[in-house]
Amino acid sequence: MVTPRQQINPDATPEADKANILRRAGVAARKRAKAEADEMLAIRLANLAGASTREIGEATERSHATVARMLQRSAPEAD
Repeated sequence: MVTPRQQINPDATPEADKANILRRAGVAARKRAKAEADEMLAIRLANLAGASTREIGEATERSHATVARMLQRSAPEAD
């Protein structure tokens, strides 16, 4: 099978293409994890500032039930 990259550069190897795709997937996963952590921090701060789960849900385009679950998961465990 010839990849689009190989059509442009016939010297490209499938192994090089695979390595590049895996590298891109890793970068995307790290960016997604950072974005999720940033969103969780913002949700927690909004909650601490007194915003309701419904208000936070509207701002983040998530349901208030989802926001409530996220806050519950992020709450520190009581000993």
